[in-house]
Amino acid sequence: MSGELVLREQPEKGGILTRVASSHLRIGTAQYFAARDDTESLKTLVEYAIQRHNLQASTAFELFQDVIRKQAQLVAQWMGLGFIHGVMNTDNMSLSGETIDYGPCAFMDDFHPTQKFSYIDQNGRYAYSNQPGIAQWNLTRFAEALLPLFNEDQEKAVQMAKGELENFPNLFDEAHIKIFSNKIGLPQNHDPELIQALLDLMASQKTDFTLTFRSLSNGPDSFLLNFEDKKPAQDWLARWNVAGIPETSLMKVVNPAYIPRNHQIEKVIEAANQDNFAPFYELNKALRNPYNEQEGFEKLQQPPTPEEIVCNTFCGT
Repeated sequence: MSGELVLREQPEKGGILTRVASSHLRIGTAQYFAARDDTESLKTLVEYAIQRHNLQASTAFELFQDVIRKQAQLVAQWMGLGFIHGVMNTDNMSLSGETIDYGPCAFMDDFHPTQKFSYIDQNGRYAYSNQPGIAQWNLTRFAEALLPLFNEDQEKAVQMAKGELENFPNLFDEAHIKIFSNKIGLPQNHDPELIQALLDLMASQKTDFTLTFRSLSNGPDSFLLNFEDKKPAQDWLARWNVAGIPETSLMKVVNPAYIPRNHQIEKVIEAANQDNFAPFYELNKALRNPYNEQEGFEKLQQPPTPEEIVCNTFCGT
């Protein structure tokens, strides 16, 4: 924290956050030049992006294909951690496939597919389950910006873009199924119905997203503790056991023990405003090794109590 006051809704202590990434090029960067019919700058942007990210590409269309693949993988990774970006506009979507500008983001506690946190997202446009569709929408805007560089024949350029955009759901589904197959310890199974059955079960009983997957690697008894109604969970476990031999060692390296839970972040901010940085250092230490359970940090694994639940997140916090 800088110690200087920043005027927001009210005076607050300021701080400096430095974002480090392989580049800060976004879809919005391409839109900026396209809106001005600045084709030469678009060409320069494409050439720079290819060089900057060491891509095996030589054309704007190949760059577009690369961004589609990376974004499909990135959003699937978000979903696998229960991460909700919060404000997925085109200026917050990087060409590098990194998460560098995420505003009022949050990791969910109780699982619900329509979970949202951002105070400005009243209609749930950027809710958890909407993220793949929003990514595809953003990529469509990227295609529109680059169309003049795809092909001189606009109709051909549109068809080229359309073919890639229509393949995005397949790329996302492939990445999503792979990630969740790993999370349940069946990397060779790739059974979307088994995965969806677990997610439906978690949603119906409002179990903690992180703890449910983490406990599965510790065995059936640990897993069942997450559910009030044990019978559906036992039925799912029976299907899981038939599906293959779970790789519990894999599960523990893809299902974190610690996430930056919203109520813990709130405690860190409140303490920092009182010049007490101990909670920050404690949380930061746990999150350096989020997949390894660490002695003394048990409380950081726990979901919020009813009075600790954070319903809204805001830009700048």
